[in-house]
Amino acid sequence: MKLRVCMLLAFLVLGSLVIRIAHAQQPTAQQALDLKPVQPAVPLDTPSAKEIDGCKMRGEKGEHGVGWVVVGPGGETLRRFLDSNADNKVDLWCYFEKGIETYRDIDGDYDGTADQYRWLGSAGSRWGSDANQDGKIDSWKVISPQELSYEVVAALRDGNLSRIEALLPSQAELDGLQIGESVKTKIVDHVKHARELLPKIVKEQKVVGKKAEWVNFGATWPGTLPASEHGGKDDLLAFENVLAIVDAGDNHQQVPIGTLLQIGPAWRLLSAPLAQLVAKDETAGSPLLFHIARTESQPITDEASQGISVEMQDLVAKLEKLDDQLNQATTPDSVGKLHADRAEVLSKIVEASPAEERGVWVRQLLDTISASVQSGAYPDGISLLEKLAEELVQQKADETLSSHARWLVMSARYAEELEKTDDFPKVQTAWQDKLEQFVTEFPKTEDSSEVMLQLAMAKEFVGEDDKAEEWYARIRENFSSTPVAEKAAGAVRRLKLVGKPLKITGKSLDGKAIDTSRYAGKWLLIHYWASWCEPCKRDIEAIIPILAARKANFMPIGICLDETESDARKSVKENKIIWPQIHEPGGLEGRLAKELGVFTLPVMVLIDPKGNVTHRSIHVRELEGELQKRIARK
Repeated sequence: MKLRVCMLLAFLVLGSLVIRIAHAQQPTAQQALDLKPVQPAVPLDTPSAKEIDGCKMRGEKGEHGVGWVVVGPGGETLRRFLDSNADNKVDLWCYFEKGIETYRDIDGDYDGTADQYRWLGSAGSRWGSDANQDGKIDSWKVISPQELSYEVVAALRDGNLSRIEALLPSQAELDGLQIGESVKTKIVDHVKHARELLPKIVKEQKVVGKKAEWVNFGATWPGTLPASEHGGKDDLLAFENVLAIVDAGDNHQQVPIGTLLQIGPAWRLLSAPLAQLVAKDETAGSPLLFHIARTESQPITDEASQGISVEMQDLVAKLEKLDDQLNQATTPDSVGKLHADRAEVLSKIVEASPAEERGVWVRQLLDTISASVQSGAYPDGISLLEKLAEELVQQKADETLSSHARWLVMSARYAEELEKTDDFPKVQTAWQDKLEQFVTEFPKTEDSSEVMLQLAMAKEFVGEDDKAEEWYARIRENFSSTPVAEKAAGAVRRLKLVGKPLKITGKSLDGKAIDTSRYAGKWLLIHYWASWCEPCKRDIEAIIPILAARKANFMPIGICLDETESDARKSVKENKIIWPQIHEPGGLEGRLAKELGVFTLPVMVLIDPKGNVTHRSIHVRELEGELQKRIARK
């Protein structure tokens, strides 16, 4: 591992400098392709020995930094190594499959060694942090329920206790949950119990063998426990009694995973997997938060633990085979054919599934086709999506599923039209009309909240504040028990800020109380930002000289929406921020973002010396000119 990092640094420091030193020797494609991702089993294209001669290296300079790009014989991007902060060291190592980025190693603190690992594109959504830079993920910034179950299976298979412990919520995350005390106590106790059981389970379990491979995620719909039911401020979204379908070599079996809870953009494991089977823990199968379909507290029988029906095993095996073939396919025609075959097999799985499981497979079928269409690998999939959407309507399927199918069809057709048109305004207008028609037909389904949010944000972007306010208000009315409703209420408040007093309170990174009203007599700039937001960093660079020139009567106050305090501290140091910073756990889903409905970053609010808002969304380019109008330069 250390050797690999040293090789990366030796090559990539040179590669970054070459862009600036015209006569330096250019690294070869072979040298670049010898570099490997820090994390194993990353899907990426690796040319054969014969194909490497046709690969080329080219310098790249753009908004994301400077570096080298490796281009394959067919012109497809294979690798990209970038220096994003102009310190002559590469801090982004990007890997591609079929021209699409699937993974990147990230040096977030710019010390020359990767400390974050992110899967992208068809490889998923995982984003892990490695605080001690040993190549092992300590915690997850982002991970989906499906990917979490994959990580559990891999950890059990390899006997890796630390890998499974990284999936449990941290103490800071538990402390940051704004939920009723009784439910919070139950969650904390459950996590503590899981930590106590895990060493025994990882050491003694025989269910997941050394050759076991994760196949699929087994669960019904997630359930929501609204804030009104537990006396807190946040709704809870969770899966109970999750199973992972695993290929055990000679058959498929179900591995009990337990309860999963969404905390911010990441899902967390609350239970000890296999606790009933290995630790003989009778409470392991009990629903933790609420009852949803198929979550009655029942012991896992020998039959359930051994496998699923023969027909389903055959179909899942075919699905795996197709996935393997897709990983090896190289031509667009072959990829498209395999996606069509995969959709056909998934359709048969839907038919063979018990009624209570069918919805899960239908949704996976829809999402699989949609993802394939979006990647460009399966353009014919749009027609299949339309067919499935029509069938769901004819079958009078659950409205949530029907509306989801319709939403995927709409999104796919919209993307297709954008690629073909030269008249973007016309397409955009038609798209807005379709969005409004969708929410008319499905006013209260899950996807409608997303559609309404798009409509609200679009109206706000073009300055139609009254219409934006109407859509935010509808979200608040139709989805009152969801987190997005609380945030929509904040957005309505933000739209009405100008001319009104605004007071923001919170704790600094040093634990001190910050109250914006204490800065009366100065112009205040409230800057919502995060370390992952590149435009935010450019704002900070522009604010520094303005503060230096006007420190007598101007003060920025940062609202850092990083998920963790450690990320916030690191970013403040890297960006040389000297003004006060308010931070709380939760990021874009936390209290600070919800209060003013902050959905995207950056957002800057300007407050006059009397405490009243003059601009609810000022751009950094406008800031100096606005201050020149208002105050004398000192």
